[in-house]
Amino acid sequence: EGCYITAKVTQHPFKDGRAQAKITQNVGDDNTPYIEKLYSVCKHRLDNEFSDDVTEAAKALIAQPLQTLEQNSLETTDLRSVEFVTIDSAATRDMDDALAITPTDNGWFLSVAIAGPSADINVNSTLDKAARKRTQTTYFADKPLTMLPEELSIERFSLKVGEERKSLVFQCEIDSDGKISHFSFVPAIVKSHAKLSYVQVAALLNDQEYKANPTLSDPAEYKATLEQLQACAKALHSYRQAHHIVIENRPDFALYLNNKGKLENIEKIERNCAHSIVEEAMLVTNRCAGDFLAEHKAGLFVHHRGYREERRQDIETLLSEKTQTEINKTEELDSYIKTTKTLQQHDDAKTLLSIQQRFLEASQLSTEAKPHFGLGFAHYATVTSPIRRYQDLHNQRAIYQILAKQAPASL
Repeated sequence: EGCYITAKVTQHPFKDGRAQAKITQNVGDDNTPYIEKLYSVCKHRLDNEFSDDVTEAAKALIAQPLQTLEQNSLETTDLRSVEFVTIDSAATRDMDDALAITPTDNGWFLSVAIAGPSADINVNSTLDKAARKRTQTTYFADKPLTMLPEELSIERFSLKVGEERKSLVFQCEIDSDGKISHFSFVPAIVKSHAKLSYVQVAALLNDQEYKANPTLSDPAEYKATLEQLQACAKALHSYRQAHHIVIENRPDFALYLNNKGKLENIEKIERNCAHSIVEEAMLVTNRCAGDFLAEHKAGLFVHHRGYREERRQDIETLLSEKTQTEINKTEELDSYIKTTKTLQQHDDAKTLLSIQQRFLEASQLSTEAKPHFGLGFAHYATVTSPIRRYQDLHNQRAIYQILAKQAPASL
């Protein structure tokens, strides 16, 4: 009585109306430390531990020196001298992307180094199957359940300061108005030069004081780089506002637990200019990855088709009445973008956007190159978090294979 349990049905009630079940695990009661996490793990059937064969595979990979591992027979570019920096929460240890930038005569040359686990983890290997089963890192208030063993996600593959790492580097020429003039993906060896936090970067760029942190680099040494990243992010944001869809960001919250796993405090995480820098860099990388993979008919795309098809006529009629504007053909990307901009510019924008939200479909993964209406992009394929999401690992592997002129692996 009062315990949370897992059970297995041993006799189905359809035959004679009598059901029987066998208790398979006593998860605990309300006084059990971290019961909320234990309950969630059981309810959603999450893997709480890695199996012995996965652990051994991780150890075998760690034992191999970086330089002895092949990178899909591709020529690897040495970018260790490029001043890449990571920007994340101070406590983050699985850094899967780093940024570098150089100003040009008409804009910027942006580089995004992405951790390269797919160069070492072969398709259908023990580690690949384990990552595919978990699908993604699952975050809890205390500690995440990582997609890959921690010795890989926070050590072997993480873009740690001063450590040489295999990387898939996205390189992009961006005009001063935020328009992409050229992009490419390059297999490379990189080295992060600094670990920076959102809070410190924002304080520096806003000319505010910040506390030194022994686990972080001093952002003052990279002020010129950060100012260029900020200027580039503003241009990318302005271009998205003009040509795609920019939606209002919802705040994040930090949960603080006591030593028994009970909630003690909740703090709202205010978005700042450092968050915007990283967000714009990730959006442009994933958007271009979508275009690249669509061209080669490979990869996994995040597809969002806007309004639910069975309610499309209803929402078009309703919004036409509310805005006194003819709204139709929202199954087409350009028309949907135009409709959303009409709502955003309306005097009663908050109400109309709230109404629209209730008619939208959830996004989904697709092996077909379909548009993402919610962002206003023709294609969108995430590739920037291969340590944390399997779809990114799969897409990164596909890009490596395309660059090597090999047939991309299918799921």
